[in-house]
Amino acid sequence: MWTRALGLLLLIHLCGSVTVKVGDLTFTLDSVKTFKEIKDGSHTVELRSGGNDYKSYVKICKNEDLPDEIKAVCDIEDVSLVEETFKGLDSVTDHVDVCEVCAFAACTGC
Repeated sequence: MWTRALGLLLLIHLCGSVTVKVGDLTFTLDSVKTFKEIKDGSHTVELRSGGNDYKSYVKICKNEDLPDEIKAVCDIEDVSLVEETFKGLDSVTDHVDVCEVCAFAACTGC
């Protein structure tokens, strides 16, 4: 009985450490979820419509609730890398529910 309980706790712990890989960078699933909430709350339609992506990202980067690991992307000097990373995160946010069961290619850890 204790073995099953320990196994269940281990499984819960491992599933809580799902990571999302975008290019060479990795982020926790919780950080990606926070990014999604901020992105959705900012009404950044430019992320999908091909508008001025960098201006959209600046809005997101200025948000105080943005997790530190994603804020680090904002500090990258190569604007194209910042845009590429945020576009990658944006595409993952469409599949966050699938990430939770590790069925999306960019998500690992379960």
